[in-house]
Amino acid sequence: LWMGVPVVSLAGPRFIQRLSASMLHAVGLPELVATTEDAFVNIAAQLAGNHAQRQQLRSGLRQQMARSDLCNGKALANVMEETFRSRIQAYSGIRLPS
Repeated sequence: LWMGVPVVSLAGPRFIQRLSASMLHAVGLPELVATTEDAFVNIAAQLAGNHAQRQQLRSGLRQQMARSDLCNGKALANVMEETFRSRIQAYSGIRLPS
């Protein structure tokens, strides 16, 4: 993504299978995430057949990623802290301060 290359992701049940999907969502490109193999093929074929869309994506991907929380350490840390806090509370019932 940083190099301006559009990525299509097939999200699966394991963490490693969802990593690129999470990144695409964070960058604002959920339309490039598939949840089935057929959807993956359809998204990739549509993107491959649409030169204008690929060029538009390529020209703005680095800036789009730079503006996202993926490249904002403080915002990413805040989101992660809140996620950890909510998981600890759900698992243990202990309420942690914000």
